[in-house]
Amino acid sequence: MHIACFIPSLFGGGAERVALNLCNGWSRAGHKVNIVVAEASGAFRDQIPTDVELVNLDTIKVRKSIGKLAQYIDDRRPDVLCSHLSHANIAAIRAVRKSNAKPKCVLVEHLTMSAYKGVKLRDKLIKPIARRVYKHADAIIAVSKGAARDLEQTLSLPSESVHVIYNPVVTDAMMNKANLGNDQTWFQDEVPVVLGVGRLTPQKDFTTLISAFAIARKQRALRLVLLGTGELQSKLESQVRSLGLEEDILLAGFSKNPYSWMTQANLLVLSSRWEALPTVLIEAMACGCNIVATDCPSGPAEILVEDLARGLVPVGDSDKMAEKILYMLQNPIDGDRLRAMARSSFSDEQSCNAYLQLFEEIK
Repeated sequence: MHIACFIPSLFGGGAERVALNLCNGWSRAGHKVNIVVAEASGAFRDQIPTDVELVNLDTIKVRKSIGKLAQYIDDRRPDVLCSHLSHANIAAIRAVRKSNAKPKCVLVEHLTMSAYKGVKLRDKLIKPIARRVYKHADAIIAVSKGAARDLEQTLSLPSESVHVIYNPVVTDAMMNKANLGNDQTWFQDEVPVVLGVGRLTPQKDFTTLISAFAIARKQRALRLVLLGTGELQSKLESQVRSLGLEEDILLAGFSKNPYSWMTQANLLVLSSRWEALPTVLIEAMACGCNIVATDCPSGPAEILVEDLARGLVPVGDSDKMAEKILYMLQNPIDGDRLRAMARSSFSDEQSCNAYLQLFEEIK
């Protein structure tokens, strides 16, 4: 089977990492795989598997890539076009309808659509446009049960058109990176390290995490590391300074290997206002790292099951988050159990096979 995977760029986000893991798995299974991007720059460019071809449409903006994507479809004639992220999904549908080859079009939605908010005009138009065009897809994949239900309701989609496939998070390559070690000096003494990972955007709500950390820090020695870059960096730096916590909080930027941080951190905190299936929680579990997470729509409650659910806190509540940070540091869950739970539900092999089965069903 010839599979084309369309993503906007190779910048370092959870959806891009998922797409790369899928492409790697499909290629290993013997399929011809292309990664098609509107813009070929980004931190993940050097992580594309050698037997997966990168096709650069070189348009920068996704909405301007429709014509070139349609031409690619007619030139290469993939059997399936699988796109990721809402604006790329809209472009993919339009490109397939414009093409002569007409491959099967599969859309992967990585967000809880009803909760999605943006400030740009493009962001504000996502939902009304998606409501019109998603119905033309051959299949839609939601990355969690909660996201699937929300997608059906928000876009008025029939339930049979939306399929739930969990992300391919736990891979051998990831675990090899996790075991490389981390020489950050903060890991060299007994002070617990709390970790936050993600883009510095309103969605991730690191403002609440920093506030919660400040409250918890009054009770005991702690350190906080944030891995990621984004539009709110200067605002978060100002918040850290205003709290007088420059010696205790490190904004370390983007890391190609967040797993080495997760392996050594005492706790990972997800403070998001909304998600769909937060990859970072699964990655942390696979690294044996304990978790505190907001019970946001959607995903955390599907990942943190059984006694892991005690790590869930209300969205935007810094007091409850601080309380839970202190509790989980005192009452951690066994790391081996966390690792086993992550691999049992979120391995790359399980996810890749589920995608391939769906592709065969719609051919």
